[in-house]
Amino acid sequence: MHKKILYFLIITCVPLVIFASQNKNFDLIVIHTNDIHAHLLPINESNGFCSKQDETNNKCFGGVAKRATVINNIRENNKNVLLLDAGDQFQGTLFFLKYEGKESSYFLNKLGYQAITFGNHEFDIGSRKLARYIKELVFPMVSANVDVSKDQYLKGLVKPYTIIDVNGQKIGVTGCTVVDTTNTSNPSKSVQFNDITSSVVKVVNELKTQGINKIILICHQGYEADKELASNLDGVDIIVGGHSHTYLSSSNFKKGNYQAKGRYPTVVNSLIDEPVLIVQDYMYGKYLGKLDVTFNKDGIPIKWSGEPILLNNKIKANHEISKEVAKFNAPLERMRQKIIGKSTINIGSNCRTGECNFGDLIADAMLDFVGDKAEIAIINGGAVRSGVGAGNIRYSDVLEALPFDSTIVTFNITGKFLLEGLENGFSRFGFGGFPQVAGLKVWWNPERPIGKKIIKVKVRQKNGNYLPLEKNKVYKVVTVDFVQKGGDGYIVFAKNLHDLRIYYNFTFVDVIINYIEKHSPIQHIENSRINLSSG
Repeated sequence: MHKKILYFLIITCVPLVIFASQNKNFDLIVIHTNDIHAHLLPINESNGFCSKQDETNNKCFGGVAKRATVINNIRENNKNVLLLDAGDQFQGTLFFLKYEGKESSYFLNKLGYQAITFGNHEFDIGSRKLARYIKELVFPMVSANVDVSKDQYLKGLVKPYTIIDVNGQKIGVTGCTVVDTTNTSNPSKSVQFNDITSSVVKVVNELKTQGINKIILICHQGYEADKELASNLDGVDIIVGGHSHTYLSSSNFKKGNYQAKGRYPTVVNSLIDEPVLIVQDYMYGKYLGKLDVTFNKDGIPIKWSGEPILLNNKIKANHEISKEVAKFNAPLERMRQKIIGKSTINIGSNCRTGECNFGDLIADAMLDFVGDKAEIAIINGGAVRSGVGAGNIRYSDVLEALPFDSTIVTFNITGKFLLEGLENGFSRFGFGGFPQVAGLKVWWNPERPIGKKIIKVKVRQKNGNYLPLEKNKVYKVVTVDFVQKGGDGYIVFAKNLHDLRIYYNFTFVDVIINYIEKHSPIQHIENSRINLSSG
């Protein structure tokens, strides 16, 4: 072919090809996780431990090896795939207690994740270890609102966004983390958690100036907050959420024993009346989120479908990943074998939405430990990460259920401020601040406004009777240092307590283990401390 003719064809046809590709719809699959909390192995949700019989009976779900199988299958059968995580890889099992995030970075890399943001629990072990974790990742940690520029260890390790090329299409991905992480974790004072909405708007505008019209936000702040955020944004197409451990589903919405909290995806109209697709996939890796979305030429979602994929025993675990998990798991088996007691009842762990057996047991154990130094025990429900089934109670069960490095404290406080603290807790229904108690009976109504949810409180007397809480009376309280310092919103305690005593010589976990050993076998736990009322 003559060179001039060839040159003419190139300069005329190539722009037409590019123009045509830019004007086509684009199909994308977003697979995602959130709130894994170091759960590398499948779990039985009733007790946190999965036996071979449980697996056979389909009572075990999740595990990184099954997740790998599904991820690989999706990638093998589809060209346009993104894999994202919305944070809280840290805290929750013996894997984290021993490896402090190295187990998470290893398998995140192995499975080919492409972007992640901070969960609040990523800050539990300080900036130095968090920095090591981020350096181990082969993909970016992104956040629009977490400013680490003044932190000596984290500086330069976090990007405000990343742009990922998916088969020729550029996808902008940014992140955000709940602002009250300063109350729910242990970040350095040099780490700044800025307002999420304004921070995300700033990053989105920057992405737009680069011609990016398809933008995903991975945000660790909770389902309800994501819905509100979506309505105040212009340019974000998808929010991959976390923090609230929310199960979303269209097939199981308002039906079945395991009711979804909303549809998958939940669709909210943006500030300019464009759809924002909100997804989340529960917690602990029980599911793998999978969203199919079609964008038009302007980057606006025009079609979508999807559902969290249940990782049950029908899914064969990836052999290579299983071998790698076994290597990490081997040193932990000895800890799992040590028996510290027995229970004839299930010690459940759903401590964020109501009274739970484990919360009651912990509160009882704290009161038993401090003796006459306290009459009331309060523990944040988020301190309990898993439960224990009937049967032998192992040392590892308690370590995994109570992974936080807490210290027992006692203090005195008036009934007025004690009531304010309890109101804070009951206003955090569904979150870690929801209280578990001993020495109290509380009647409350979740439908009442924040700050007025409690109807009445009674305090147990030495003779076992209960009398109404008196606002001017001084009460002796035992809790953990996290709550005493204002964690999970209990600021009123930090500002109004007196006669503080800190029990440095005993760890929180040791207190609970000693109580279980002392009272084994556990056959009964007094309930009816937290009561729903229509008042």
